[in-house]
Amino acid sequence: MHGKCLTILSFAAISTLALQCSPRYPTILIDEAHYQVERPGKATAAPYEIAPASGLVIDTTRFTFLPDADLKIQKPNLMQLVVSKDEIYAADFDGNSYRHTLDSTTLQPMQDGLKFTGFKSGQDMILAIGNVKIAKEEPGPEGLRVMWVGLIKVTENKK
Repeated sequence: MHGKCLTILSFAAISTLALQCSPRYPTILIDEAHYQVERPGKATAAPYEIAPASGLVIDTTRFTFLPDADLKIQKPNLMQLVVSKDEIYAADFDGNSYRHTLDSTTLQPMQDGLKFTGFKSGQDMILAIGNVKIAKEEPGPEGLRVMWVGLIKVTENKK
């Protein structure tokens, strides 16, 4: 009996420690309301507003990425974050997961750019989720074939 209790207590202590060591990033929920797409007769979609942070969690549980026969894509495999014309980053998109972290460990510079240093107050960014060809033999156009795009505004006043 005591061995079982110690095992449970050890697991609880490790779980608590893991939670305390994990960074707490703001989370945005990818949805239709923030999708920057032409909307006949509708207003432009509002940007997400987040507080400055070293990372961001992308939650896609409420958005369905639809296959596009014209572009010959089934599901996303890449996220692209555009901070400025000189700062463009990419991160893998795992189609089997609904939560994705964007931070210095996951975002890679797409050009000879700087390492990602976080979401800073006053920045306006574009987040695109789509599919990029892995092999030249794959059908469809070159570059990122966008399946969802939205805007992110970093502001001190957001909590």
